[in-house]
Amino acid sequence: MLNVDLIRRVKTVLAKIEEKKLLIQKEITPIYYLETDYKKGESLPDVKSIGKNFSNGEFWGGNPDSHAWFYVEFSIPLEVRNGRVEFEISTQILDGWDATNPQFIVYVNGEIKQGVDINHRSIVLSD
Repeated sequence: MLNVDLIRRVKTVLAKIEEKKLLIQKEITPIYYLETDYKKGESLPDVKSIGKNFSNGEFWGGNPDSHAWFYVEFSIPLEVRNGRVEFEISTQILDGWDATNPQFIVYVNGEIKQGVDINHRSIVLSD
C-alpha cells in the first residue's frame, strides 16, 4: 500500500522541478573577440569597438598561455525576468579535465561575476 504522505511530497517536489524548467535557450550573437596579454589594471578594453567578430564554432588561442577578451551584449527577456536566468559558456571539450580547455573570468556590467572552466560553465544572472 502506498504512503499518501509520500505521494504528496513527491508531487510537491515534481511541481517545484516543473517551475525550474528551461523556458528559453538562445545563442547570443554577435560575439566580439580581442587577443591580448595578461590583464593589467582595473579597466576593461572596449572589445566591441576594437575587437573582431567571433563566430560560433570558430577556434581561438592555439598557443600555450594565450589570452583574449570576449564581449557580448544581451537583455534578459521579460517573460523570464522573475525566474532563474543562467548564462552558459560552452567550449568544444565537454567531458573531463583537459589542460588545453580555456578558463574565463566573467564580468557582468563591468564587475567580476565568476570564473568559468570545464567544470563551471553556468553563471547565474538572476535567481
